[in-house]
Amino acid sequence: MIAGHPHHDGSPLYVSHDAPSLGDVVQVRVRIPRSYGPLTHVRTRSNPDHEPRFSDAVKIASDDGDGSDGADWWQAPVVVENPVHGYRWLFVHESGETAWLNARGLTTTEARDDEDFKLLAYPEPPAWGRSSVMY
Repeated sequence: MIAGHPHHDGSPLYVSHDAPSLGDVVQVRVRIPRSYGPLTHVRTRSNPDHEPRFSDAVKIASDDGDGSDGADWWQAPVVVENPVHGYRWLFVHESGETAWLNARGLTTTEARDDEDFKLLAYPEPPAWGRSSVMY
């Protein structure tokens, strides 16, 4: 995580369900340091049928961090409409400037869909797999 930049990843802290089915609503979260600047909107954007679909995020929590840089947590619903469902974050600053956060990182230009975060709607692997080590 880069200090002062928003952060999102596929861990349970940031994604409510790691093995959704088609049609499920997954809550995704992003942590935005207050030093990143004031925002007017935080949204997700997905592209399930080649038409952009946005969902508004709401601030759900704040923390004081390590004392030098507190952060706000935002959450948005994403409906899983494809077996591999991509999404990215959109941040609209008070100045009107926009920024995008995808799996590749933070950018001020809209990125390609193949660089999005992914939700996978495939059957969950067997539980024993998480505790096994293969040689």
